[in-house]
Amino acid sequence: METIKLKYPFKSPSTGAEINTVELRRPTMKDLKEARRTGTSDTEAAMILMQRCCTNLSPEECDAIDLADAYVILGKVNAESPGFPQAS
Repeated sequence: METIKLKYPFKSPSTGAEINTVELRRPTMKDLKEARRTGTSDTEAAMILMQRCCTNLSPEECDAIDLADAYVILGKVNAESPGFPQAS
């Protein structure tokens, strides 16, 4: 498990709580298969994989992450999934 400090903290759309870190776990084969199965594009599949690996955030909160922070998180998730497309 890795803690990533967000450069651009945000408020949870559902609770209003300030979110300034993301708890990220390593992706599993199940995560990768699910992302490839349900993603309609490479970008969507990468986002699904990110959502599955962010253990302290809901999907709605993942959608609220600043794009710069999302690319950092995606880089870490995708580094653990060689050959998985980067979000573009």
